[in-house]
Amino acid sequence: MTKILIGALGFSDYKIYTYSFPDGHQVKSKFAVYAVAELIKPDLAIILLTEEAKTVIWEELEQELDKIQGMQSTAVDIPKGKESSEFWTIFDRIVQAIPSDAEVTLDITLGFRSIPILVLSVVSYLQAVRGVKISGIFYCAAEAVGREIEVKPIFDLSIFTRLQNWANAVEHFNRTGDSLLLSKLLQANEEFSDPSEQLPKSVKQVALALKQLSLALDFVRPDDVMKASAKLQGDLRSAERVGLPQPFVVLLSEIRNQYGNLALHEPRNSANRYAYLERQYQIIHWYIRHERYLAAALLAREYVVSWYITHRGIVDERLFQDDFRDNAKRQLDTIKNQIDSGGKIDDLSLFDAVDVWKRLPNPRNDLAHAGMRANPSNAETLANNIRDAIERMTTLKANP
Repeated sequence: MTKILIGALGFSDYKIYTYSFPDGHQVKSKFAVYAVAELIKPDLAIILLTEEAKTVIWEELEQELDKIQGMQSTAVDIPKGKESSEFWTIFDRIVQAIPSDAEVTLDITLGFRSIPILVLSVVSYLQAVRGVKISGIFYCAAEAVGREIEVKPIFDLSIFTRLQNWANAVEHFNRTGDSLLLSKLLQANEEFSDPSEQLPKSVKQVALALKQLSLALDFVRPDDVMKASAKLQGDLRSAERVGLPQPFVVLLSEIRNQYGNLALHEPRNSANRYAYLERQYQIIHWYIRHERYLAAALLAREYVVSWYITHRGIVDERLFQDDFRDNAKRQLDTIKNQIDSGGKIDDLSLFDAVDVWKRLPNPRNDLAHAGMRANPSNAETLANNIRDAIERMTTLKANP
């Protein structure tokens, strides 16, 4: 992995300062970007320069950079960024300069107008599309100590990158309901006051519960979804007392809203049978809200069977026996045929159950067989058919 330092310099009357890093390391130079290069010893230093800055500054800076053994340096010409078209030119120049899988450190101390912000944005984009890793973001806060003070502090602003990672994970969570990225960030242990300390056990438990819950939802394991969600609620309370990363704290209410109504500690306890069905009903609608139509169709079909068995007053372990469920499916098919042929049934609530029952097999089978059939439906039709079937389940809520 190539280690790259990238910085931008504008035209200015640079003074010699002693740059001081958080670890106590100090470097004397006119240029903060040289101080960073001397600290991290990259393979390549890329300096973005406007035409005016290159004419006045580059030769002197290049001579300083050449002092660092094993490091190459290059100047990249950029416009001043006075209009949006020039922003895209700068974008292209940075993209061309940074290879895939590079480890990039940024110095955003200097640069003309908004160029340092643009550089950070472009490298963040490359982090997503090329696997570039941002290993540090340095900024010299010279104005924080006054011009007359020779020693200027340089701060590591890597928190910007970590916050972007949190933002990406939150966006993914809000869009898909999947919390695996949040789980990984919690386990990374980067947001605590002393990351070298061991991650608190209660925070580890939250990360584990999020992972288990996401996997259970992915693989349509309703029992595991209920147990993991119930465990998560308790783990969150314990972790709050110890302290959670601040970006995660902001998300707590949304996590509870997403998963709270899916929780049940003992799903297969017969005393919880109606609560069990109610949680399955909530999981199905959770799938629909997050456009997970295959999972919704799979679980909805089984839900109708469970509803029918429970509706007959059977709440013991037979609900989970294959032969008993197969028999219930045959009974539902018989009732469907009876209704379709104009026959009468005494239990009117079965009309709604059969209406949903007969709408689910075709889209469910079409999805399960990956469209490998004579007349497969297109994706939009499948989504509409599954949504329509599940919207008709409102009367099939579990009632004791």
